[in-house]
Amino acid sequence: MAHGPAEMKGVMAESERELIELALRASEERFQTAFYSSPMAMAITTLAEGRYVDVNEAFERQMGYGRTELIGCTTLELNVWPSPAVRASMISRLQRERTIRDQNTQFRTKSGRLITTLYTVALISLAGEPCVLAAIEDITAQKQAEDALRASESKFRWLAETTLCGIFMYRRDGTFCYFNPQVETFTGYSAQELRSMTVWDLIHPDSRDLVRTRAEA
Repeated sequence: MAHGPAEMKGVMAESERELIELALRASEERFQTAFYSSPMAMAITTLAEGRYVDVNEAFERQMGYGRTELIGCTTLELNVWPSPAVRASMISRLQRERTIRDQNTQFRTKSGRLITTLYTVALISLAGEPCVLAAIEDITAQKQAEDALRASESKFRWLAETTLCGIFMYRRDGTFCYFNPQVETFTGYSAQELRSMTVWDLIHPDSRDLVRTRAEA
């Protein structure tokens, strides 16, 4: 039986709707697979209240909460943020920019420990409600190592620049990496002059071979 033009348009429109629905389901399945299997902690919260809608296992491990403890509760009820003002500031910025990437942000775990993270968030719509999709990488150990290194370098610099001894470091080619003020004092060269020299320029020619051999050893 032949179909008229109007019927044909209706059939085509129905086919297009079915194709769109199939594509949407496929897209949602891909998102869910990526979300749940990601090794990075991920969470979805409502924009208005910060209520947990979904989390992955990596997020549970990172924060110390079980899924049932999180879903339905707000981030403020669980005291996850260092303070409500920090979340309010993030939400205000997110509404303006839609996406925020790689921000150093602290979160409080179930045990009460504050962790330092790289925090990336984006606005999404879930069942018609504005939500926040967050990916959170715990960099606490890295941050502690960096802080310890800075403290160590600060102590070295204080010691090196206040001692009465000349202290210097040099590269394999003899150029200086560092020298303290006492090196300028006992050599008579300015800092600018020393930076254009090598350590071998400070050693008498008769002793250079001996010093090089000992330095290499």
